Amino acid sequence: MLEILSDRGGLTEGGTVDRLLDRLGGERVVHGHTPVALVLGVDPRTVRSPLVSADGRVTNVDHCLFGGGPGFVLELESL
Repeated sequence: MLEILSDRGGLTEGGTVDRLLDRLGGERVVHGHTPVALVLGVDPRTVRSPLVSADGRVTNVDHCLFGGGPGFVLELESL
Protein backbone atom coordinates (compact mmCIF):
# COMPACT_ATOMS: atom_id res chain seq x y z
CA MET A 1 0.00 0.00 0.00
CA LEU A 2 2.88 2.36 0.77
CA GLU A 3 4.17 2.00 -2.78
CA ILE A 4 0.78 2.90 -4.21
CA LEU A 5 0.35 5.91 -1.95
CA SER A 6 3.87 7.26 -2.35
CA ASP A 7 4.42 6.60 -6.07
CA ARG A 8 3.81 9.73 -8.11
CA GLY A 9 1.33 8.58 -10.71
CA GLY A 10 0.53 5.41 -8.77
CA LEU A 11 -3.20 6.04 -8.92
CA THR A 12 -3.44 6.23 -12.69
CA GLU A 13 -4.26 2.57 -13.24
CA GLY A 14 -7.75 1.28 -12.52
CA GLY A 15 -6.50 -1.99 -11.02
CA THR A 16 -4.32 -0.12 -8.54
CA VAL A 17 -7.24 2.07 -7.51
CA ASP A 18 -9.42 -1.04 -7.11
CA ARG A 19 -6.86 -2.67 -4.81
CA LEU A 20 -6.49 0.47 -2.71
CA LEU A 21 -10.22 0.98 -2.28
CA ASP A 22 -10.80 -2.71 -1.59
CA ARG A 23 -8.12 -2.64 1.10
CA LEU A 24 -9.04 0.66 2.76
CA GLY A 25 -12.71 0.94 1.91
CA GLY A 26 -14.45 3.91 0.38
CA GLU A 27 -15.55 4.86 -3.09
CA ARG A 28 -12.91 7.38 -4.16
CA VAL A 29 -9.48 8.77 -3.37
CA VAL A 30 -8.87 12.51 -3.06
CA HIS A 31 -5.19 13.39 -3.08
CA GLY A 32 -2.62 16.08 -3.69
CA HIS A 33 1.19 16.18 -3.83
CA THR A 34 1.25 15.63 -7.58
CA PRO A 35 0.49 19.00 -9.18
CA VAL A 36 -2.27 18.86 -11.78
CA ALA A 37 -0.14 21.14 -13.98
CA LEU A 38 2.70 18.59 -13.91
CA VAL A 39 0.37 15.72 -14.81
CA LEU A 40 -1.21 17.64 -17.69
CA GLY A 41 1.97 19.39 -18.80
CA VAL A 42 0.43 22.86 -18.58
CA ASP A 43 1.27 26.20 -16.98
CA PRO A 44 0.13 26.10 -13.31
CA ARG A 45 -1.64 29.44 -13.83
CA THR A 46 -4.17 27.67 -16.06
CA VAL A 47 -5.26 25.07 -13.47
CA ARG A 48 -8.63 26.09 -12.07
CA SER A 49 -10.18 22.74 -11.14
CA PRO A 50 -9.15 19.30 -9.88
CA LEU A 51 -8.14 16.48 -12.17
CA VAL A 52 -10.62 13.60 -11.98
CA SER A 53 -9.53 10.20 -13.32
CA ALA A 54 -10.09 6.45 -13.00
CA ASP A 55 -13.77 6.65 -13.88
CA GLY A 56 -14.37 9.38 -11.29
CA ARG A 57 -12.78 7.44 -8.44
CA VAL A 58 -9.58 9.51 -8.15
CA THR A 59 -9.48 13.29 -7.67
CA ASN A 60 -6.21 15.21 -7.66
CA VAL A 61 -6.60 18.53 -5.83
CA ASP A 62 -3.00 19.82 -6.02
CA HIS A 63 -3.51 23.23 -7.63
CA CYS A 64 0.19 24.12 -7.57
CA LEU A 65 0.03 27.33 -5.55
CA PHE A 66 3.82 27.23 -5.17
CA GLY A 67 4.12 27.44 -8.97
CA GLY A 68 1.78 30.37 -9.39
CA GLY A 69 -1.49 28.48 -9.71
CA PRO A 70 -4.57 30.49 -8.72
CA GLY A 71 -5.96 27.72 -6.53
CA PHE A 72 -9.53 26.56 -6.28
CA VAL A 73 -12.08 25.35 -3.76
CA LEU A 74 -13.72 21.97 -4.19
CA GLU A 75 -16.88 20.77 -2.50
CA LEU A 76 -16.46 17.02 -2.31
CA GLU A 77 -20.19 16.35 -2.30
CA SER A 78 -20.33 17.87 -5.79
CA LEU A 79 -18.20 15.07 -7.27
